[in-house]
Amino acid sequence: MAHRARVRYFVPVMRTAFRSCLFLSLAVIPLACAQGAETKADSFERPKPDAGTGGTGGSGGTGGDAGTGGPSPNAVCGNGAVEGDELCDQGDLAGRTCQSEGFASGGLQCTPDCTLDMSNCKTCGNSVADPGEECDGSDLGGVASCADLNAGAAGEALLCSPDCTYDLTNCSGCGDGTIAGPEDCEPATDTTKADLGGATCEELGWDGGNLDCNTTCRFNESGCYACGDAQRNGIEQCDGADFGGKSCSDFESITGDPFNGGTLSCTALCKIDTTNCRRCGDGVVTGNEVCDVGALEGETCESQGFSDGTLECAVGCMGYNTAGCTLCGDGDVEGSEECDSQNMDGASCESLGFVGGGSLSCSSNCAFNTSGCSNNTCGDGTINGSDACDCGGAGSTCTATQLANKACADFQSPAGTPFSGGSLGCKSPNNCAFDTSSCYYCGDGDINAGEQCDGTALGGQTCVGLGYTSGNLSCSSSCQFNESGCVSVENPLILCNDPYLDFPDDDPTGVSDTITISDVGQVTDVDIMLIVPHAWPGDVVVKLSHGGITRTLIDQPGVPVSIYGCSSDDIDCTLDDEASAPVENACASTPPAITGDLRPNESLSSFDGQNMSGAWTLQVADVAYYLTGTFAEWCIVVSWQ
Repeated sequence: MAHRARVRYFVPVMRTAFRSCLFLSLAVIPLACAQGAETKADSFERPKPDAGTGGTGGSGGTGGDAGTGGPSPNAVCGNGAVEGDELCDQGDLAGRTCQSEGFASGGLQCTPDCTLDMSNCKTCGNSVADPGEECDGSDLGGVASCADLNAGAAGEALLCSPDCTYDLTNCSGCGDGTIAGPEDCEPATDTTKADLGGATCEELGWDGGNLDCNTTCRFNESGCYACGDAQRNGIEQCDGADFGGKSCSDFESITGDPFNGGTLSCTALCKIDTTNCRRCGDGVVTGNEVCDVGALEGETCESQGFSDGTLECAVGCMGYNTAGCTLCGDGDVEGSEECDSQNMDGASCESLGFVGGGSLSCSSNCAFNTSGCSNNTCGDGTINGSDACDCGGAGSTCTATQLANKACADFQSPAGTPFSGGSLGCKSPNNCAFDTSSCYYCGDGDINAGEQCDGTALGGQTCVGLGYTSGNLSCSSSCQFNESGCVSVENPLILCNDPYLDFPDDDPTGVSDTITISDVGQVTDVDIMLIVPHAWPGDVVVKLSHGGITRTLIDQPGVPVSIYGCSSDDIDCTLDDEASAPVENACASTPPAITGDLRPNESLSSFDGQNMSGAWTLQVADVAYYLTGTFAEWCIVVSWQ
């Protein structure tokens, strides 16, 4: 590794503070200095841009306003969906970005009271070297060449990087193996690792991650992360509203099927939260759903303020459909109502069989009152005349004789089949016709005696509730559960963990994580999916153990073909015996260096024929000096029989 010839010129500073001083040489010639800045003779301090701190409905500091207005009284702040006058809600920014709010870059966030937080928005990219920036586009902050920074000759043109720091690519001092001048570091070569001068992501103010050096001799902080800056970096699953392009549809609901609606949220630990995601139509209330098909959370037409009828879940699962509910007294004949107030729905005494006519009226329970009809013998408790039945006055209990020894099963349901059960009644003392409103049948949408389900009404039951691992439960034409869409144990079985374990440098023990399979089956194939952020994958060894067998899946890729192995960043791959390319030869120039489907060093077929039940342990270690990494995520994919 190269050694420094003199005191290092760059001293790292925290990301949350900066000094706006620029020194051209060790003689300390300040070009400009912000009020109260501290000077240091041997340092060139690279400031971090600060967009200012946004407030609720007020000023957002340098870089813009935090927006005006508050949420509507009818909006529900915190449900992940922008409503009313809300500017945002958790991960839902309503399409807004730092750029749409007048900034050049950065990450926009949402405050707990659903207003915009622009504190992580930046001005870098507006072609003006603002306070906190070394340069911006063609504006080099008054510096003309590499010589002005003691990084090269006067004829060597200075450039500006996209992050508004000096690009020293053209400077002859960059790449000579010695950290000098405004250089942060010296980049890696074919035979040496990058010299970071002992700096780390933490020293630069990040929470953690892998620091690297780019070809411009400036720190490459893309592998560093700071949870809460609204930009997803390093091992973060998310940050603020940055979910790395993922949405609810990329995650599974409790049934094992992908969500089809809702909004992702990000926790304080920068992990994805699917609480506000939903899968409307699966019969299970998930995420921020109000209801789901057949799952009304105990609500009925009556609880919604109606007098009778059938309540349903509205399209989208965010409210109830009350179209099937009835309200006796509103003047509309609905559902099982015979009439309503003065609305007889076209009926008359004559149409009801009273040959003498008369005045038909409607009772308070929306049933016909035929007391004003002539030649009325209905209600005397005896079947006579045109009576089909006669159970006497209102509220009387019918006898078999008064019902002409008929039952629900003697009558056809709307489905064209006999009613399967229920209580047959008589419309006495109205028109003494049979009343089948309390009879039921398979297909009426209600779960009745002897039925497990009816249509889409599953009584809240799911495949998971019946003991399966996932799948879609349905109802058969005989109103019994159809479990054909349920899955007991998936094949292949996919189980994942996200240990996020930092493993030490030059320690073959490393760290381990275990996935335990409780199901029994004979293994026919095993694949491993793995994410390991590491600035030098050529240092990494990965081993899988199960049932007394251990296989080395990754063993310092690139070694011994090269001395130090693969030097690009990160591992994000699937290890599969059937892959055509070996992991040993993988090393892309851009992260992740080791990616795609790759064949492991030692075959996973050694596990074939074993019982898949039990512990599967993956060990990840760094076996060379200088850099550390993180065992972030892994999945085991087991095909079985």
